[in-house]
Amino acid sequence: MNKIRASLVIMAAVLAAALAVTLPATAATPHRTSPPPLGSVRLTGPMRANPAFHYRTNLASPRPLHANTVSSQNWSGYAITAQPGQTLTRMQGLFTVPNVNCARSTLGTNGAVFSEWIGLDGFTDNTVEQAGVAVQCTSTTGPATYVAFFEMFPNPGVTFTGVSPGDAIVIFVQRVSSGWHLDLQDRTTGGGFSTVQPCPSGSTCRDANAEVITEDFNGSVPAGFDLADFAIDEQTDLVATSGSGRSGSLFSGVLWTSSMIDMVNGADRMATPGPLYPGGEAFYLSWNASS
Repeated sequence: MNKIRASLVIMAAVLAAALAVTLPATAATPHRTSPPPLGSVRLTGPMRANPAFHYRTNLASPRPLHANTVSSQNWSGYAITAQPGQTLTRMQGLFTVPNVNCARSTLGTNGAVFSEWIGLDGFTDNTVEQAGVAVQCTSTTGPATYVAFFEMFPNPGVTFTGVSPGDAIVIFVQRVSSGWHLDLQDRTTGGGFSTVQPCPSGSTCRDANAEVITEDFNGSVPAGFDLADFAIDEQTDLVATSGSGRSGSLFSGVLWTSSMIDMVNGADRMATPGPLYPGGEAFYLSWNASS
């Protein structure tokens, strides 16, 4: 296992170097288009609604491990938390959809799943405004199912066909005057969605956190959803923006504090993020175990 982990770290370093060379500084800059009317969804390219795929996040419920690191049963990645008197109103980033290996995944009673998303809230409060890509394996011999999604938790997610392994995905989630603008662009296919959604009825969306997360969604291991083998998940061009309009990386500073999140099941580490680099705008995350 140590040899496998060392190989993954080396692979991540190679991928990071390649991304640094091949991706321009504006790679994750979203197309500047006006948001759609509140509650509507604008689809582009091959993206189509897929109500048959059910997506629901669970809150992280973080537990302290050591300095600036927490554990969660279903989240892994990085979260930043606004300092007192501050808010976080935008998070954006870029990733390539991993090629999930169902054959190497162990299946819980409900299969194996994996999602990667960018969002606001959820780390220290009870709502999440997020957009991303989700994958599900229902057998170890068949192909995985890939969807794009957005979710205003505690409302259920809304899912779409039209994404595949290897696609370059740019996401931003932003607080706007009428709600939250959630935008996903597939730079490989030209597809995507854009929507503005209100805070769920009965909830208070505080803009207290921003996150870049890999998740074992739909209830995680105790609910029978094991974590699908995604190997390495690379996140780059990560920029957060405060309510005062100041932007920066995921490093802690005067406006927010940063937390690394390990996904664990008891004593077993399921997914582990590497350190932030360069300048706090990127990191890799490796799969360790399905449960």
